[in-house]
Amino acid sequence: MTGKKPPSQRSRRANRKGKDSVFTFLFSDPEELIKLYRTLHPEDKKTTEKDLVDITYKSVLFDGQYNDLGFRVGDSIIILVEAQSTWSVNIIVRMLCYLAETYKSYFAEREISLHNSVKVKLPRPELYVVYTGSRRKRPEKITLSEEFFGGEKTAVDVEVKILYGDKPGNIVTEYVEFTRIFDRQTKKYGLTQKAIKETIRLCYEKKILLRFLQKREVEIMTIMDATYEQRIANKNLRKRERAKGKAEGIAEGEAKEKMAIAKNLITMGSLNYASIAQATGLSVEQVAQIAIP
Repeated sequence: MTGKKPPSQRSRRANRKGKDSVFTFLFSDPEELIKLYRTLHPEDKKTTEKDLVDITYKSVLFDGQYNDLGFRVGDSIIILVEAQSTWSVNIIVRMLCYLAETYKSYFAEREISLHNSVKVKLPRPELYVVYTGSRRKRPEKITLSEEFFGGEKTAVDVEVKILYGDKPGNIVTEYVEFTRIFDRQTKKYGLTQKAIKETIRLCYEKKILLRFLQKREVEIMTIMDATYEQRIANKNLRKRERAKGKAEGIAEGEAKEKMAIAKNLITMGSLNYASIAQATGLSVEQVAQIAIP
């Protein structure tokens, strides 16, 4: 993009780690994280910033991607939160895997053995999705049993609560409004610095994420720029993968056809393996393998 400032070292490092979203950056700030916790638990007046422990981790389960946000409240609650603009019930399965890994890390850090006869203390899990899309059907929660097993009770169930940012005066609503302003500006100006600058300007005007923007505006703009560059790269990658998949499908079909012809020629018994290989384009070894009953 023309006129683009080079990303700071911090933002480049964050992008390499997959933590390039404004959502993650926003809640890496303790002052904003406590706002999120108080949005989820308005009844808790005692918990402070110091009581919140970041447990966002790199998952080995999903191609090195991070879960968006994870934090612990003392030793009593584990909260995992993801943001998504496209509806997918697969988030339930991801959350289940994230939670299992989080508990594993929790016990490992404390050198707690699950083979002991003494019952361990298990922090209560809470799983949330901040949904920023425009889907009309808006359930308050989705569960593993309902979405994947037709409501049948199984050995394990998972409940994920959905936050839509439809309640004024909290940090989730401000974040969702931020994403919607950003989407409108990119539709208007395309993937440009103009769209980013207009998003920031309108957020100032409407006092959305105001304190955070005042403190971290340059970094936020860099992250937004890098995020859109990554989206373009991902879009191009998907196009290449679709083209590759189509080519691989054709190649697979041709290979099956050659093997079927070779099998018929072997059955006829009038040609040796070398001649069949020459006729079909297969190797002699492949023809011999097909001939094995």
